[in-house]
Amino acid sequence: MLIVPLFSLLLVPLILFALFTNGALSSWWLANQLIDYFTALLSFFQNYWINISHPIACWVSVMLGGLFILLMYWVYQRKHQPRGVYDYLKPRRFSLKSDRSLSPILYRNICFIALLGVISASIGFALQLLNKPNWQFETLDIGQGLANLLIKDRHAILYDTGAGWKESNMAEIEVIPYLKRQGLQLDWLILSHDDNDHSGGASAVLQAYPEVKLMMSSQQNYGKTDRTFCQQGVEFQWQGLQIKALAPKQIVQRAKNTHSCVLLVDDGSHKLLLTGDADIAEETQFISQLDKIDVLQVGHYGSKTSTSKALLDKTHPRIAIISAGRWNQWHFPHKVVTERLKQYQSAVYNTAILGQISLLFYPDKIELDSARNPYSPWFEQVVGKIPD
Repeated sequence: MLIVPLFSLLLVPLILFALFTNGALSSWWLANQLIDYFTALLSFFQNYWINISHPIACWVSVMLGGLFILLMYWVYQRKHQPRGVYDYLKPRRFSLKSDRSLSPILYRNICFIALLGVISASIGFALQLLNKPNWQFETLDIGQGLANLLIKDRHAILYDTGAGWKESNMAEIEVIPYLKRQGLQLDWLILSHDDNDHSGGASAVLQAYPEVKLMMSSQQNYGKTDRTFCQQGVEFQWQGLQIKALAPKQIVQRAKNTHSCVLLVDDGSHKLLLTGDADIAEETQFISQLDKIDVLQVGHYGSKTSTSKALLDKTHPRIAIISAGRWNQWHFPHKVVTERLKQYQSAVYNTAILGQISLLFYPDKIELDSARNPYSPWFEQVVGKIPD
């Protein structure tokens, strides 16, 4: 927060001066130097940030608001006296010095605003507890890549990490910060296969969570030798959910699309199928093990090479989730696939349009939420029309 005044008072005026004077007095060079200094200052503190999850932030807000109200009462309490003209002419400046007075109107307004904040935070936290789903499935908005989260009771399984590149990766930019904001304990990292758009952030996740269990369908290890192989028939329970590997049939040295780790998640009432980038050839290996499902993670961003008619004939998913980058060069999802899904009465949702997609699983229903919706500001909807 201390860096904000420095940007506001020094950098912003300097950049405006450079814009209007076409870089007079070496203003662009000075601005660049300031940015370098500020960046160095921030990098010094980057290992000292305190990560506070949303639930803890609610509690902290409630406690600080309550303490502020008590402090106001202790500092400014006084005997009730008839108010004269002088009371309304007192300076309306705020101070916590015990020898300073505060106009009754300003005193009441400050206490009211603080109390309103405390009540709002308390109601928000209570509603979260009362409306808590049994578990949830998150498809993170990471552009052209895949990163899914299974979440239950503050524990999580991460299925794929999104892409990576030389300087960074989507795990560091989106996935890990989200886990920390939500206060989640990561139990498993499951990689569908070894393509960069699915496993590019694996090393970053393993570094941030060294105790996490690793499951994959190849001999790659990403620096972690203790791992579980995803192979047809492997089955385990996690937080009351039954998770079964349907494919691949054998482990390979390096897993490609056709070797994707395909998982069926079953809570006894609902079924979710995670397909990674499984192509039609791999789908034929596990279709016989399926019946009707509730949610399908559409394979390979909705490419024509996945989500066959045979798969949909067997599963009839109610909800189809697509993770894709907006305006991606491959034009995923392919219209043939989305039309095919609609023919089976599947509701299709795409992160390219809706942003992060959340599915909340209750005993008798599934609720959907998304980062963007018809009520989002116009600048959040420039990515395209929000589906009805």
